[in-house]
This record gives sequence, C-alpha cells and structure tokens, in this order.
Amino acid sequence: MRRDDCCSCCFSAVDSVCHALWTCPAANDVWLESNLRLHKWDRCIDNFCDLLMLARGRLGDEEIELFLAWLILFGTSEINWFMKVGHIDRVEAQQSAQGDADLRWEAPKAGEYKVNWEVCKDSGSNVWYVGVLIRNHVGGVMACLCSPVMALPRGLNPRVGACIHALKFALELGFLDICLEGPHVNSLEVGSSFQTESIADMWNEEVWVFIQRFHHFTMSSSTDKVNRETLGLAQLGSSFIGSRVWIEEVPSQILRLM
Repeated sequence: MRRDDCCSCCFSAVDSVCHALWTCPAANDVWLESNLRLHKWDRCIDNFCDLLMLARGRLGDEEIELFLAWLILFGTSEINWFMKVGHIDRVEAQQSAQGDADLRWEAPKAGEYKVNWEVCKDSGSNVWYVGVLIRNHVGGVMACLCSPVMALPRGLNPRVGACIHALKFALELGFLDICLEGPHVNSLEVGSSFQTESIADMWNEEVWVFIQRFHHFTMSSSTDKVNRETLGLAQLGSSFIGSRVWIEEVPSQILRLM
C-alpha cells in the first residue's frame, strides 16, 4: 500500500483488503488463472468478510479449499488476521486433537470470575493494545475491553501496564473474586516485597496495590494460543479511537473464537 492509500497497481481506488484481493483489475487477472467458477461474480464487494461469505455460499467444499489457497498465495497480512479471529472455519479444524485439548479454556469456581488478558503491538503505529475478557463459571461473558496500553517509562514491559488495565477493569465493574489469567509478568512472582529503588519497582508495586483490593484473587499464566479471544480483542484495538467496552457481549469478530 502506498502512503496516499491508493492502490499501487491501478492507482485509481483507495486500497483495502477487498480491493487488493478482489476488485483491483490486477487481482482479477490472478483469479482468471484459478479456473474457479467466479469470473462473473459481482466485483463491487465492500469488505473482505463479505467476500468470504459469498464464496462459502457459492462454492463446494473442494472449490472453497482452492479459493482459500489462492487467497493465501496473495500473501497479505490481513489473511493471517482473519484466520486468527475465526472467519475461516477450517483453520481451527486443522489443529491436532492433542493441540485442541491443550487450548481449552478452564472455567473458574462458582462465584468467581476468570479475567483473561493479552497484549499485542500494532506494527504500523508501534502502539501496544490490551484485550480483556471476563467470564463466569459457566463461560458466560460478563464484559470485555480493548484499549491502548497506558504510556509507561522507557524500558518497562508493556505487560505491566496491560495487567493494570485488566485489574482496574475488573474492579470498576465490581468483580472482586477473580482468577487473573494472561501472559507471564515477572513482577507478579515477587509478591509485595518491593524495595522501591527504581521506576520499575514502583510500577510493580502499583500492580499489587490493585490486587489487594480484591476479596479473593488467584492468578495463572497462559500463552496467546489459550488466550486467543483476548489476543483477538487486543488486535482489534487499532480499529478504534481510545478504549472500547462491551457488557455481556463480545464484538462479532471474536465470536468464532469462543
């Protein structure tokens, strides 16, 4: 994509995922080589998700696999995103049975809430974003959040700021009995024995100040594969200005991951 957001091939339209893969004349030339039955399809499609839904409705199973293969050959980063958030159902099916077992979300005890959180960095803006998802003991969604991570002093791990976001979010909504689950953060291992000799120590102590406000608190570490819903929320952050909160629902982009 060029800096003026125009397509570098046809120079006549605002570049987007759907334009690059479908509506651009250069993309049409590529699809002619696929031998798929789509040459007379409507080229005026607004977004990439609609294109996938159109293909799923008109192509058979084998043709869908070929269609997805041709999409992947285009090599766009947006394809990887839509695979991650679940618009392509077959991606999850490709995992092994053992892998699926390792990626299961574990519910908290009755009366407690699981607060999952994850962070990611937007490569375009270099801004870190946090995603937070709160669920009850039967897996019901209570609330979720995506937000830029607060500005921290240079050298301080952005996970510390993201962890504070998750804790504050739970406290503000009144969830006082929680299990916090997210990426590994060293400061959560050392307890409250801080010497406050550095800026990092002060921020680490801030985490524990929030933790003390909960009635019951436990924590565990997890990978982004287990936290795929909250990773998806964090990745959505760059789509919004500021923070976004959902109460007892999740954005549509995340539904297929749950």
